[in-house]
Amino acid sequence: MKSAPEFGAYPLAPPPAYSRWLASGFALLALAGVSSRVLRSFLQQDLVGPVVLMVAGVWGSAFLLRVLRYRLNRHNASVYAQTAQHIERAWWTQHRQQVALLESVLLGPQCSEPAHRSRFFGSYHPMPVAGQLGGGEVLRLPQVFGSDAAGRESQLARLLAVQWQKQTPDPASLTIQDCYWHGSAETWQAFSEQMSTSCPHVNLPPLPVVWNGIGTLDSVIDKIQNAPADTRILCAGCEAAVPVPGAALPAGEAAVLWVLAAEGHIRFFRGEWAGAGTDALDAAARRALQQAEIEGAVPACLATSASAIFDMGNMGWSSERYPIERRFGALPALGGMVVQTLAAWRAEMHGEPCAWLANDSHHTLALGIVEAHDSTT
Repeated sequence: MKSAPEFGAYPLAPPPAYSRWLASGFALLALAGVSSRVLRSFLQQDLVGPVVLMVAGVWGSAFLLRVLRYRLNRHNASVYAQTAQHIERAWWTQHRQQVALLESVLLGPQCSEPAHRSRFFGSYHPMPVAGQLGGGEVLRLPQVFGSDAAGRESQLARLLAVQWQKQTPDPASLTIQDCYWHGSAETWQAFSEQMSTSCPHVNLPPLPVVWNGIGTLDSVIDKIQNAPADTRILCAGCEAAVPVPGAALPAGEAAVLWVLAAEGHIRFFRGEWAGAGTDALDAAARRALQQAEIEGAVPACLATSASAIFDMGNMGWSSERYPIERRFGALPALGGMVVQTLAAWRAEMHGEPCAWLANDSHHTLALGIVEAHDSTT
């Protein structure tokens, strides 16, 4: 979890005890008056007045310095509090920045086009049947052939470009400024080659930036804040997991594509992350709610099976959970993007926030919230 700025209380000096100061002033003046009468025979007459005035001046200077010290302390405390509040407000403003999801493509064993999206948010659609490969169970796309994981990923990359062209009314109007890719250089080459055929007017760079989980999403949000309004960022990737004999979950495969912009209907907040331990996850979940300015529970959560050991109801999140592995299989590397895509779809379908909780390449778990904003507001 990112550390929010925290400021301790400014040390406050106690206010002057005015009654004591006044009492001590009168006492000093009285003592000076009495002393002047007693010592009048020993002092010159013209020295008595200056001595009394000097005593009064010393007292007055001490009292003035005490009041100034108190007022300066309060002024410094006020400036400190205003500065701390400004820093905290600026940090939260930056932490609450979002990025809009304009277009998304998700390919999986039961998903190849937008009409299939409703399958993932109810129990009335049958689960896919796992097959056997290399002594382990797998969930595979029926449109992709072969048993070699690298070859299947290249096919997935090409299929991803084809499906994006089908879903995008006019891809020629899109100008992609940056590209992020999750996968090997060979799969990016396959994706680029297919894009040059399916969408010849969309120019892609020779080499993309490597997609590296929630940290990369954070960088994309930073990058798009001050970019021109027509900035579009492409984030995509594919994975065909290798089956492991005796594994609890079948090895899955999927391909994902996002087109991100500064403004749009569906918006990703910056995510949070948590290390091992329930306390760390609870704190990150509370921060995600605070980040999205949501009071109460999030209506639903898309999650990987790695989150099953945590009680999300205690975190202020809905206990309604949609584990993705039952329909996509285990996706050790791409699971986060798949979960976020599904959360965005559910948020759009129901018009309410949806949380996501997934494994990450650098953290035990990553989590966040997706919102769907009314386009009329």
